[in-house]
Amino acid sequence: MSVFMKSSMSKNNKNTGICLYDIESTGLKVTTDSILEVCFIDYTTQKTILHIYINPSNGKKIENSHIHKIDEKVLKEKNALDIKNALKKINTSLTAFYDKKLILLTAHNNFCFDQLILESEYYRAGIKPLKNIMYFDSLPFIRKYLDGLHSYGLGKLYEMVAGVEEEGNDQLHTAEYDTKCLYTVLARIFTILIKEKKLAVDLEEFTRMSIFDKNILNQSPTKLTGVRNGEFLKKKGLKNIKGFINIYKVSGFSDEFFTEYVKQTYKITRKSDLGKILRQIKTLHDIHNK
Repeated sequence: MSVFMKSSMSKNNKNTGICLYDIESTGLKVTTDSILEVCFIDYTTQKTILHIYINPSNGKKIENSHIHKIDEKVLKEKNALDIKNALKKINTSLTAFYDKKLILLTAHNNFCFDQLILESEYYRAGIKPLKNIMYFDSLPFIRKYLDGLHSYGLGKLYEMVAGVEEEGNDQLHTAEYDTKCLYTVLARIFTILIKEKKLAVDLEEFTRMSIFDKNILNQSPTKLTGVRNGEFLKKKGLKNIKGFINIYKVSGFSDEFFTEYVKQTYKITRKSDLGKILRQIKTLHDIHNK
């Protein structure tokens, strides 16, 4: 694992497969909204492993068709699957392509959205995800190694790399197109970092376990999107993700108390960061305590 983590994504360890993916959904509430479209593309070969549409798993109304252009008519035309068959197809398709390799599922804003909604769907459906999966988030990775950019949204990054303006690009926010955009962005950034700057890029900092793996609770709190001051948290006695979950429990599962306590005690002041941390903690709590 560590050998791979310090190498180029284009020349990955033979025991690791990098799979880019993207999800479109009924909304942004990861524990209750449903996946509508998902696409998986292998980084090394750029082959599309699977691209499917999915009917809302819990009858959830589609709230954001204006963004991804997916409605009930589109789902019918695309022969959308029910969630259980979709998840089984994801498992069989990834296994057929990667066999027993470690699969590094890679998405932009993965930790705060794609991983949470994907694994929440597995949880609600009562289906276990593959055990040979870990998750890599390109958003905090790019933030660290290319700081100072005006925007880190995928559309804006793709605009900078490929020269395709984000505004008016109607193909954005479709799972297959966004996944291909992510490939283009990462391929360019790795060229800059590894070939031009000669950096020994370590991906492990931006990789975390499946939410279903209880060991994730022992990982550093910096594995949560929105947490950046890991050393300060250690000095304050917060050494792992489980610490945040315990705070949420002690608060009586009060979103307001949790965010205010974290803000005052651990000096995480950005409202967006606090919201992201809360979203991740609530998902982790739901899966490990019910």
